[in-house]
Amino acid sequence: MKNCLRYLINDHLYVEATLENDKYQETFKTLIVRLCVEGEHAVIGKIKFLWPEQCLPNEITIDEKQTIVLRGIGNIARIPMRMQPIKRSLYIGTSEDSVPSISVHTSLSSAHITEPFDSLAAKISNCLAQKDLSNIWNELSKLAKKTNVDLSDQLPVALSAQMQMALLKILRKCVSEKLFDRILTFIIHSRLITESKACCKFIELLASKSLIQQAVDLLRFSLMVDNRTYMMFLKMCSNEPVSKSSNLLSALLEKPVNSWGLRLTVSQELTEIEVTTLIERLILLGFDRKRDDLFDNILKLVAVLADSHSQRFVWDEKCHGAIRDAAYFAATMVFLVS
Repeated sequence: MKNCLRYLINDHLYVEATLENDKYQETFKTLIVRLCVEGEHAVIGKIKFLWPEQCLPNEITIDEKQTIVLRGIGNIARIPMRMQPIKRSLYIGTSEDSVPSISVHTSLSSAHITEPFDSLAAKISNCLAQKDLSNIWNELSKLAKKTNVDLSDQLPVALSAQMQMALLKILRKCVSEKLFDRILTFIIHSRLITESKACCKFIELLASKSLIQQAVDLLRFSLMVDNRTYMMFLKMCSNEPVSKSSNLLSALLEKPVNSWGLRLTVSQELTEIEVTTLIERLILLGFDRKRDDLFDNILKLVAVLADSHSQRFVWDEKCHGAIRDAAYFAATMVFLVS
């Protein structure tokens, strides 16, 4: 008997169902459903419930309403998934904020016939398959207009990496079109760009046009920010005036800081000037009592940036002041919390 059932949502996310080994449960088994990050084995959401069969479901799918559907021999379970709008964390099978709790049925009623989760992905794929650029742009405009709903609680649409790069190519060519802002918002809110390389290219595009607010939206709508993407946001922050980039830096600090992996990426991709600029801005933010919630990540990121270029800073006198400030800031903050 298999002990695990898995459904791949896209290149980054998968749903996994396992049965708890409970020999005392004769009629029901405890089924554990997890939403995980591919490659990192990080669990974003998890739910346990009683499953009225002795073996795993036969199939996992996700319908267009972002509900996990598990089909067994004679039963069907439906588990809603929603993003918490403020924290961008995932609820799975919860009854909070009007999200319905998990339900188990012996069959699906006609009102609950599932449609493919990737229906929007299919429409976009068909759109990008056209040869004429103006036709593609018009079709994207129609999709953006039809999808006039709040997508903040939705999972990413399962577009392939190749399709994401094709979509970005269209964006770059049509950056001066009058509906560019609407389509850009649609792409960000629908979470169409998720693959690491595509995310970096997307941030490059936003940076080239100084689209700071759109970069903030992209960051806040992202379920995951890997080290390279995090570094690209840092680069964008460092190359914009502090008055324009402060919101972006604050939004970035709301994401987890992977100290080891990020240190290596920063050392390879950011210049000494970019790093010292970031350190100075982080120190200013660290003394802002209104952002005490970011304190831990500010301290971590200052340490990452200082460590990433420590060898080069020693030989560059222009950077010595920033390093002294970073050391003083770290010592002061540690003293205040000790």
